[in-house]
Amino acid sequence: MSIPTNEVGPDAQAPEAYGYPPVAPQPQGKNGFAVASLVFGLIGGILFGLVFGFIGLSRAKKVGKGKAMAWVGIVLSILWIAPIAYFVPVLLKATDPGCMAAKSTLNTYNDSKLNADQNNPDALKTDLQTLTSQLAADSAKSNNSAAKTAIKNLSDDFQQLVTAINTGTVPGDELQAKINDDAKKIDTECGTIGS
Repeated sequence: MSIPTNEVGPDAQAPEAYGYPPVAPQPQGKNGFAVASLVFGLIGGILFGLVFGFIGLSRAKKVGKGKAMAWVGIVLSILWIAPIAYFVPVLLKATDPGCMAAKSTLNTYNDSKLNADQNNPDALKTDLQTLTSQLAADSAKSNNSAAKTAIKNLSDDFQQLVTAINTGTVPGDELQAKINDDAKKIDTECGTIGS
């Protein structure tokens, strides 16, 4: 048995402990939770981004990797909260059957169509009566009570306009202001973005 020496030179070998093989460096583990947190943070998966982020932070202590990635995933997940909190209710309102029907009706009988019929009183009266009855039917389809009320109020406003035309009276500015206000309420209650 030879005893290791402390020779220095190109052929020198590291001494080995008696009876033990040389110790190889341990490879560092991977942190899939931190990666998952980052991915969910990027795509708006708030719950998964946060959960995997905190698990990734815990795992980073053990494997030495992924701490920054887990923090970025957590921060991105938190940043998604505000836009989602705004857009989800707006989208839910916009998909209300009454709101969808009322918007379609209002697009069909828009200002340009009604203005084009001003020289033909019979056509204007027919359009306004149809608009009134369709909005009343649209109101009945709504599952949202505030939207139902807003649509019904606009239908009533147009009914007042039809009555004014039938009696030969000129509608006042108050009626036009009420029509505009009730149309804005429909935008608010039916989830029109930016109203």
